[in-house]
Amino acid sequence: MRLTEGQYHQLNSANNKGVCFTKYPCLQPGMMEEETVVNQLMTNKWVIPEASMLELPSIVRGMNPMEEMERRRRGIRFIKYMMRYLTFEKIIQGETLDQTKTPRVFPTAVHFYHRFYTIHPFQFFNEYVVAVTCVFHAAKVEEHILPVDRVLELARMTASSLPGVHLPEELSFHNGGWAAIWKNEVIDTEFLMFTTVNPMRFLFTNVYGFILLYLKKWTDVAVQEEVAVRIRDKAFAIASDIYSCGCTLVVTESTRMIATMCLMVVLKQLKITISDWKGRAENQIYWFHAGDLTTTVDKLKEMEVTFFAHLKQYNVFKARIEKSKQKGVSPTSDYGSESESECNLFKCQ
Repeated sequence: MRLTEGQYHQLNSANNKGVCFTKYPCLQPGMMEEETVVNQLMTNKWVIPEASMLELPSIVRGMNPMEEMERRRRGIRFIKYMMRYLTFEKIIQGETLDQTKTPRVFPTAVHFYHRFYTIHPFQFFNEYVVAVTCVFHAAKVEEHILPVDRVLELARMTASSLPGVHLPEELSFHNGGWAAIWKNEVIDTEFLMFTTVNPMRFLFTNVYGFILLYLKKWTDVAVQEEVAVRIRDKAFAIASDIYSCGCTLVVTESTRMIATMCLMVVLKQLKITISDWKGRAENQIYWFHAGDLTTTVDKLKEMEVTFFAHLKQYNVFKARIEKSKQKGVSPTSDYGSESESECNLFKCQ
């Protein structure tokens, strides 16, 4: 929902009141890690310390943490189903999906979505408008440009078929002239992203790109090509789950670390050990040291626990939506209905 001039002024003048963190100013780019001969998989770490996750602007302004997470999940779920419509449309048209390009729009859009709400509160910005804007912009970044009219048509189809989508009356797709209204909203929101989140300053290697970089080092050295394809497909699926469930690893860890964790889980499932790789240096003990020598097994295990805890919580979220749909009750009418025994919002144990 578009801000009034007064609200916009209030948002931008609220220094250190949830718009940015005092110790970790979210408008500043992270330190760019230099690539060296022995550290070839590094990327910029535009991440937010886990300790600051309870200082998010929506929570600081009074929103319940569970509601904040649920609204994040609703927007991410909307993005995911928009991409499903796009994928289905391409298959119908007989186009071949490029595993190294087309699927990357989804995680990139989710990154932008999370970053937007680390700076701006849900109280002022509708999650579905921001979700559509993130898809529109992510497609540009990933060189898979979609006209804004096509993006809006995907949004309309998603809103019409996805249970639990409740839009304000002024944003209803049933209104005459909805296309013009949404186009203005998306363009205005994208402009705000450029002036605050400024995604072009935080270009990163996509999680899928890191998975492929690791596999390139392993193929024909540690594993055969057909095994590498199996690892790739499984790692891509886990990465998709991480971005789909609203896992906070997306904002607390770099894409390299997320890709590393995905591969670790897959290697464990397939019972494969990587003992050698192309360009291995003497100080690289484990395969993931090709990405960062400071990465530890304990850190990756901690990330794995966090991911599966969020995935479990997300499955509860999906089940509640389906149950509410069957009963004809709004699935978003009670944000606090989860039991306290479920994992904590930002620090799942």
